[in-house]
Amino acid sequence: MSKTISSLFTTSGTPTIGLSPTIRIWKVISGGDTLVVTDAPMIEVGDGFYKYVFAAYDPLNDYLFRTDGGEELPASERYQRASNRNDATETWAAQTSDNNDPDSFGEAVNDININVNAALAVLDVLLKYQSNRTRVDRDANTLTIYEDDGVSILQVFDLLNDLGVPDSECIYERLPQ
Repeated sequence: MSKTISSLFTTSGTPTIGLSPTIRIWKVISGGDTLVVTDAPMIEVGDGFYKYVFAAYDPLNDYLFRTDGGEELPASERYQRASNRNDATETWAAQTSDNNDPDSFGEAVNDININVNAALAVLDVLLKYQSNRTRVDRDANTLTIYEDDGVSILQVFDLLNDLGVPDSECIYERLPQ
């Protein structure tokens, strides 16, 4: 299988024609990276575009590409880099924590995830207050709300009447202990 690799070379933002760019391709593997294409010439397509047909391309491998537009170009526009893993599949499969640059989409998604998780945690506690086992202790004038297991204590409240006196018969207020 082959893969066409293209580059656009410019000078001060204007497409540059008549160059003799080259390409280097590294195969990236865990045991050590290998230079598989060394300074191969690229073919001019037109309008500043140049291409190289990578005949030995294997989509199961990871590659790094570096193109060199040549000494005619300013240093800031001479080199370009890419990877075969810059495709949509990898982008959509990436963890948002891998893309958390300030003011980026990844940062926004992470912030949303954090806020949603915090809201879900609060909702979980509120549901426990609404639906879990509760018990009024008439001697201690307290209300105990239990965890989901019905045994572990989630929260204990002191119960007060309208005068602020502990009372479990005529309750006007509950104060967390």
